[in-house]
Amino acid sequence: MLFAVLLILLYNIYRWVDYPKIKSINCLKGYSQKELIFFTEVGFLFQDKACKWEEDILISLKGEPFKEDESIIDSIVQELSPLIYPVKISKTNGIGNLVVNFTKDTIDRQLMGFTDTKKMSFMGVISQIEMDIFSKVTGQARQACIRHEFLHALGLEHPIHNNTGTIIESRLDYINFSDSVKLFRYSALDKSSLKILYSDCLPAGLKKKTFVKEIGLKKEK
Repeated sequence: MLFAVLLILLYNIYRWVDYPKIKSINCLKGYSQKELIFFTEVGFLFQDKACKWEEDILISLKGEPFKEDESIIDSIVQELSPLIYPVKISKTNGIGNLVVNFTKDTIDRQLMGFTDTKKMSFMGVISQIEMDIFSKVTGQARQACIRHEFLHALGLEHPIHNNTGTIIESRLDYINFSDSVKLFRYSALDKSSLKILYSDCLPAGLKKKTFVKEIGLKKEK
């Protein structure tokens, strides 16, 4: 009982203390105000904390992927690799720490993909993720869906505002599931948000309020 009370006390202290701090703001000087403000919307996935991988990511595929799915994943790996350096991302034929389940969907639902972010550590370090891609989504919408879920798996959240022209904003549960989807490549804001998140100066577990305060961002409208 005493141990449980102590844990609750420590948790509440951690919630209110501005820790950890940004190591340096020098690595953020090349980003525009627009990019930094957008990052405050998408870069704090779990309890308003920055969540990121610190070990290399190994992708394993399970289930019943479509013929084109492997080439989509290959393309995503190429696009993401320079954005999350020094963390490396690659496919494996063995057991991965990022598992993509291609599920034959027999349930009548609108949701096209889902990423389980419940295994985040208390300090915001991602070590294992499972992602589901359902069989109903096809064509360019499928490319957009898989790319969208990978952004969640790497630590990004949906933005507050709409019409940002980003993959992380797109919610594929309400679109027309056809080749009419035009946005199926990462936008400049998707990319800059990942680069900011994986900058050496931003530690896992960094709180949104600490980030905003330390870099002196103007208040969000």
